[in-house]
Amino acid sequence: MVESSAKINLSPGKPELNSWNNNVRHIKDLIELSDVNDTYVTFEYFIPYSRKRIDCVLYGQDKNNKKNVVHIELKQWSNSGVKESNSDGNFITSDEEPTFNVTAFTGGAYRVVPHPSQQVKGYQGYLTNFVETVSSHEVTLTGLAYCYNYFRDSTFSTLLFDDKYKPLLNEFPTYAADDVAALAKDLYRLLGNGQGLSVFNKMMSSRIRPSKKLLEEVSTMIENGDPSSFSLIEDQIVARNIIRDKIKLLSKNKNQKSVILVKGGPGTGKTVIALHLIAEMAKSKLNVHYATKSKPLLEGVRTQLKPGSRVLFSNVGSFVPYYAEENNIDVLFVDEAHRILKSANSQFTKANARTDLSQIDTLVRSAKVSVFFIDDRQAIRGVEIGSSELIRECAERWNAKVDEVELVSQFRCNGSDNYLNWIEQVLYNQEIKSVFDKTEYDFQVFDDPQNMYDALCVKNAEEGITARLTAGFCWPWTNHLVDGKLAPDVQIGDFAMPWETHSKITSPPNGYVRWYEWAYKPEGIKQVGCIYTAQGFEFDYIGVIIGEDFRYNEITKQIITDKSACKDSVLRQNRKGATMTFDDYVRNIYRVLMSRGMKGCYVYCCDPALGKYLKSLIDEMPTFILKAAKLVPEYTEEPMIAAEEIHEEEEFFVAEIDPEKQYTEYLPLYSIRAACGRFGDGEPVQVQGWVKAEGIGRLNLNMYVVKAVGHSMEPFIIDGEYCVFRTYTGGSRQGMVVLAQHHSFYDTDNQGAYSIKEYQSVKHYNSDGTWEHDEILLMPRNPEYTPIRISVEDSDDFRIVGEFVGKLEE
Repeated sequence: MVESSAKINLSPGKPELNSWNNNVRHIKDLIELSDVNDTYVTFEYFIPYSRKRIDCVLYGQDKNNKKNVVHIELKQWSNSGVKESNSDGNFITSDEEPTFNVTAFTGGAYRVVPHPSQQVKGYQGYLTNFVETVSSHEVTLTGLAYCYNYFRDSTFSTLLFDDKYKPLLNEFPTYAADDVAALAKDLYRLLGNGQGLSVFNKMMSSRIRPSKKLLEEVSTMIENGDPSSFSLIEDQIVARNIIRDKIKLLSKNKNQKSVILVKGGPGTGKTVIALHLIAEMAKSKLNVHYATKSKPLLEGVRTQLKPGSRVLFSNVGSFVPYYAEENNIDVLFVDEAHRILKSANSQFTKANARTDLSQIDTLVRSAKVSVFFIDDRQAIRGVEIGSSELIRECAERWNAKVDEVELVSQFRCNGSDNYLNWIEQVLYNQEIKSVFDKTEYDFQVFDDPQNMYDALCVKNAEEGITARLTAGFCWPWTNHLVDGKLAPDVQIGDFAMPWETHSKITSPPNGYVRWYEWAYKPEGIKQVGCIYTAQGFEFDYIGVIIGEDFRYNEITKQIITDKSACKDSVLRQNRKGATMTFDDYVRNIYRVLMSRGMKGCYVYCCDPALGKYLKSLIDEMPTFILKAAKLVPEYTEEPMIAAEEIHEEEEFFVAEIDPEKQYTEYLPLYSIRAACGRFGDGEPVQVQGWVKAEGIGRLNLNMYVVKAVGHSMEPFIIDGEYCVFRTYTGGSRQGMVVLAQHHSFYDTDNQGAYSIKEYQSVKHYNSDGTWEHDEILLMPRNPEYTPIRISVEDSDDFRIVGEFVGKLEE
């Protein structure tokens, strides 16, 4: 698992390695107890569009030949290490016990986590939404949790099995250590008919549906009160549960205000959580509102809704005391809270409606529960002062209790934390420690803006794919039509395109849209967007023209900013008393723009030195062996870690061959296990493929090929070499290299009761000239390995499956 994780750019620390060791051991014991013989197992299964991983997935068929996939959330929690949190559905866990070092619980501290069954439910919904073989019921998906250090029958607390969780546990059960027999029985019921690899291949060959666009699902979520379009997972569930709990407390203590800070970087699901909860409460009697400073995001949501629902969605400037009574709103969700202004007044506020309160104060004042979704690194100009610290200070002024949740799971940039970390390290001149591969995220640096735009248009033309072109604010923005057309303000050599339509142009030309519609209407691909229209949105592919305000100094080896190239007067002047500088804001702007793409980011740099620098970083990036998931040939001796971690190799064999060439030019390829089943036990097994066999003499029906695994026979047989064997029919075996099977030994190379070794027998002779075996030795050729000894008592169960003929050249 360590080697495989390195190949996909994961760096597990000691706690995670301990967790893997414990998980693998318990799954092995569980499978052996269940008596399931032909299942297929993957660990650390990546879910689509994310780097989040499911601990373990099992594949197989039941007695009715129904294809089943079982995903398991594994926990090392013990009874004494789990406490009930203040929010329903969450628990507080500690890693102070030795069995508790999992990566989720670090530093010996307590951490709020969701109920394991809630995690399972989230993964179930997520996979159902995206994996077509699951949603089409070609395979049946079952989710469960297994807490193998936690006991249902314990003198300590058994919170996980409290009666209030019965509905959840009935749907997605959690099994404790003393439930292991019942769990094994359930696994046999689901997987007892084997064929695990066939089911695995079915799952892996499934079409992954395009990533969902939030705005396209808003109507279903809000109008129908159905949030299932977007399943929440892990820390998103924690945030949802905390907010739910504060809402429940409203009826108990109407005078207690609550402020909840939900912090998270790009793509962590801040808007999804807000809309998820609004959808849940759509049919309740609660007065719930959503507010944001972003007009494009606000209008994008409102256009998807019926008039009756649109009133729930407002600009953050709508909550001054003149219009909103104190505590009149039960729950107020404030999205993009980093864009909150200092003053609640605007140029459009009537004289009698003006207030001395700050905008943050008006929001907290108006609601009993205020939920702020914020990314402190998305502040993009001085007049927008929203920050976690200011919100905490405001909550103290209003005697509001503050809860904070940090969102880590991100679903943008193909879920590549590696890319997001890398782009931050690059943009902020930090030490570059992160690397990513194109299999993770499609990042390209173009030498020509037209070529980049053409590539985006190709992507945008694909079914279900959206792409947009953006730029730093380094060109003027014409506020009127020129000869009835939009001015092509963004000019670079022969390349010229218009910005998004200026707000003062009330009637865009045919084929173009208003500025706040650029992100969500298809015509937006014909214009260049800026930070103010792109922030808060996500696309499959984003193009970013990095202007002259962001350059690379080849002497200092640093990226620098240049205020003189900026055409945004508000940003250039900055606000007196602003906590950040122009330099900070520009870096934040490009961070936001370059994290809008879910699948890829294409970049053109106006500064040639910067373009050269970014290209050099990409060129120096290591290439990982890992490719996209592919089907696995029937049976494999190599342990699989996760579906996405399978190597793509040039196959040495073909799947089918003309019957006339079988056993004349080609021999069947079996795994070692399959060969032992076929030629040892006479079981019907599937041929893995056919291999052209040359240089070993005449072929016959008793010959077959297996791929050697391990190093015990080196240098005679190298790991991975293809070896020809023939069925053993009798005669002396002394000194012969054989394929042997015995149920009393375990061969570490082949991870089972199968072995390629040199046969030796130790005998003694009787007085009448006859001889008898003392023991059988299966001898390795590698002196670092020890022989496998088989006693006379155990020899009845020993079988020579084949004798070695030769090796094939790849």
